[in-house]
Amino acid sequence: MKIRRQDLNLRETLSSGQTFRYLETEPGTFEVWDGANFFRLTDGDPILAEGDEVALRRFFGLDRTHVHAELIRRDPSLIPLVEALGSGFRRLYPSDFYEVVFSFLCTANNHLGRIHSMIGKLASRGDGGRFPSLEVLKTLSSEELERDGFGYRAPRVSQVARTLIDYGVDWPDWLRQRSKESCLKQLCTLDGVGPKVADCIAMYGLHRDDVAPMDTHLWQAVRKHYYPDWHDPKPSREQLLEAERLLMETFGDLTADAHLVLYRFNQKTAENAKKTKNG
Repeated sequence: MKIRRQDLNLRETLSSGQTFRYLETEPGTFEVWDGANFFRLTDGDPILAEGDEVALRRFFGLDRTHVHAELIRRDPSLIPLVEALGSGFRRLYPSDFYEVVFSFLCTANNHLGRIHSMIGKLASRGDGGRFPSLEVLKTLSSEELERDGFGYRAPRVSQVARTLIDYGVDWPDWLRQRSKESCLKQLCTLDGVGPKVADCIAMYGLHRDDVAPMDTHLWQAVRKHYYPDWHDPKPSREQLLEAERLLMETFGDLTADAHLVLYRFNQKTAENAKKTKNG
């Protein structure tokens, strides 16, 4: 399969914290796992991709060609952000809800390198490249995972796996039919899942469009872009609700996509500033 580079900025998309199971095996060549799917992509113009074409197009959202133009139509002030990220920056659509749950369990108070390591060690327990089943995950001991670098998160893996088994195989579909408030409340019943992680699971695991995970980067982006008079380094609950209301009213069913543009632009700005400072 060939993909125009203008349709997929591979490195930018993979490195943006949306997925954690990929490996650059040689410069410009990436191996990517998504649930039971495996893709190999070689960057270039065009990008050469191997793997199930339907699954690959779905994972990279390649058929959602209207999103950036529609974001700009709804809020023209996003033009410089969208242009900086480029038309090939994509929102991902992972296929395995459970992999998403355990991936974002590992993100709280963590950095990308360590998250990749932790997810890789969990995935190594799977069969044939698949992410391990809940039955496998529930057997992992805290001692074993602490040796793998999970720290205080270690006991949560088996606990969450047992909870998800108890909730049943239909639970993800049931969540998709709930209101946003009900869905997020239910996700927060999982050990270690707070509001931000619940938003991430809803966005990437359930493909909800009405969420905007509020972490440091999104808070900074929203504050700079929409509320320059706000100077609080940490938001109050009232400010969070106001920011969420603004994003929902402005972007509606593209709220999650607007979140990703704001989040990634702020993240890249911080990365570039750090590089400049370090010379």
